[in-house]
Amino acid sequence: SGGGRVDIVLDNSGIELLCDMVLADVLLTYGVVTSVRLHAKGEPLFISDAMPKDILNHVSALLASAEPLLHEFGTRIHRLLQDGALEVCSHQFWTAPRLFWEMPISLAADLATSRLVIVKGDANYRRLIGDRQWTPTTPLAQVVSPWFPTHLAALRTMKAEVAVGLKEGQAEATRATDANWWTSGKYGSIQFVPFQKGQKEITVGTDGENI
Repeated sequence: SGGGRVDIVLDNSGIELLCDMVLADVLLTYGVVTSVRLHAKGEPLFISDAMPKDILNHVSALLASAEPLLHEFGTRIHRLLQDGALEVCSHQFWTAPRLFWEMPISLAADLATSRLVIVKGDANYRRLIGDRQWTPTTPLAQVVSPWFPTHLAALRTMKAEVAVGLKEGQAEATRATDANWWTSGKYGSIQFVPFQKGQKEITVGTDGENI
């Protein structure tokens, strides 16, 4: 607790977005933070990508629900949106063909004011690590700490043959039981990288606001 903001870089609409809204509700209702910002895509790269209108549609469906608990949840989310404690925003960078260390300086500076940025989805994870075939045991912090401006949590269902932060022998052991583990969608990871105050200045966004 203690105020501040959490930013969630969204991935999919539907039940996943509903769970993101539940997380925002818990963080705000219990006073863990005073603000939550949901970063949606301005246009979908995949048909399931969450856009601002999807969040509003989810709220409308909750408000129209005959299930009391769902209606109550929708009422809270609607109030939080009206009060500004829950904010929906979109930036063209989230659908730009750029890696995360190429994000505009203004966006990085904005994220730097957040207590925690939660980055969701396989495509976003790949952009975080440069979509490169690192040795799987490479710590995620080694990749992102030189430039990511705050605490980071990365959530991902594995759908591509790139990953970092695995334990020694973990990739080999998993491959022995499932040859397609990299891309089967049956495996995932949740990784946290703490920001060490004073470790770096914002160095991303080499081309300013140009996406």
